[in-house]
Amino acid sequence: MAPRKARENPERRTAILDAALRVFADKGYRGATSRVIAAEAGITPGTIYWYFKGKEDLFRAVIRERSPIPAVLAQAARSDRPPEEVIPEIMDTYLRALEEPPAKYAFRIVLSELGHDPELTAVLREEIALRLLGALSEYVTTQMDKGRIRPINPAFVPMAIMGPLLLVLLGQSLMGMDFGPQARELVVNTISDVILRGLLPRDEGSSGSRLNPDPNLNPWKSVPSDASAKGR
Repeated sequence: MAPRKARENPERRTAILDAALRVFADKGYRGATSRVIAAEAGITPGTIYWYFKGKEDLFRAVIRERSPIPAVLAQAARSDRPPEEVIPEIMDTYLRALEEPPAKYAFRIVLSELGHDPELTAVLREEIALRLLGALSEYVTTQMDKGRIRPINPAFVPMAIMGPLLLVLLGQSLMGMDFGPQARELVVNTISDVILRGLLPRDEGSSGSRLNPDPNLNPWKSVPSDASAKGR
């Protein structure tokens, strides 16, 4: 008999992920059952377990493969490029991805589930915070070593980059604010300009005494990012 992986159907796996994304976004993590997901995908419930260990494993796959995280990680992995290029591209990639239905659904899932279930919150922390913010933190560290970013604690720079973007997304999701292509470009240019003015090396004599560049003060170091391994 052929190994299990060899007998898996990639198209069916994709259909399960797409169906799970819609069901998780509509019913939440707790309300999404294997039976409902299977019906959405047009398969039997048992087929799901041929591709995924269970609902948590399926949820992890949805977050990993149907969110903007992989695209942002790919940008952060290109650590040879300067922050003036990479940071605006990361922002644009993130916002552009979230204009598409799959990523919109994934963001809605995160909003609806975060903080409600300790185990699920741990999954989101591992898949989003540690992977995404960890990769950005490592990019900042590399750029500091190259002298392209002034001495600063790299752990908190990702929060400065992603925080304003989350406010934009909340405005879209909760308040119906419309951000078209022109508005997206303005958002990216404005936020990246503010951030870069704080990150780039300053003239001699400028004060940075309030900032602690100690790399050990980094909450994102506990889980290595995929991007860091590829970028080295």
